[in-house]
Amino acid sequence: SPCNSVHTFFMSIPIDLAFVDKNLTVRGIRNNVQPWKLLAPVWTARSVFEMPAGTLSRSQTAIGDQLYVDENP
Repeated sequence: SPCNSVHTFFMSIPIDLAFVDKNLTVRGIRNNVQPWKLLAPVWTARSVFEMPAGTLSRSQTAIGDQLYVDENP
């Protein structure tokens, strides 16, 4: 952080991305991003969560959702 753009150079598997603002509100979603891609910035984002491909669609995460991060699971 701060980060509002991602590349997948040198990756070997696709990923899902959730771009969030400073309040962890989802401002952009990119599903199944393949290796060797360069993504345009999401200008309203401050951070990006990277997760295995399919995670965001299975969880039905949408723009406007607010994420919660538990640092002590």
